[in-house]
Amino acid sequence: MSRILALALVAGLALALGGCGGGDDTGSADDPAPTTATPTPSPTNTGPLPPDLPDKPEDGTVTVSGRVSLGVEPGCTLLEGNGRLYLLLGGADVAGLKEGDGVRVTGTADPELMTTCQQGTPLQVATLEVLPPR
Repeated sequence: MSRILALALVAGLALALGGCGGGDDTGSADDPAPTTATPTPSPTNTGPLPPDLPDKPEDGTVTVSGRVSLGVEPGCTLLEGNGRLYLLLGGADVAGLKEGDGVRVTGTADPELMTTCQQGTPLQVATLEVLPPR
């Protein structure tokens, strides 16, 4: 008799645990697949630039005037202007700048460029003019 009782107990336990899956009640194989709403993609960068920034020309060239500051990493030269922080890239002219120098820079901004500086929008300098002190 104990063998029959044990089998009945195991069968009852199996039935009880069968309903304890992941709590996901998606229905049986005969039920149609559940439907989910497809999210509407949100537009990316479709609005106008903030009012304090000039429109960016088609070729990506920007002109920025401001004061030079040094980044937290060695060799990183930053320029704040047009409401943005730029990382100046471009050889000896940029390397010779000191903190506080006033400059006017024309170049191509490349926000996708990876740098070790991790500050500012990378700006490949085409022309650099050091402004007289005020």
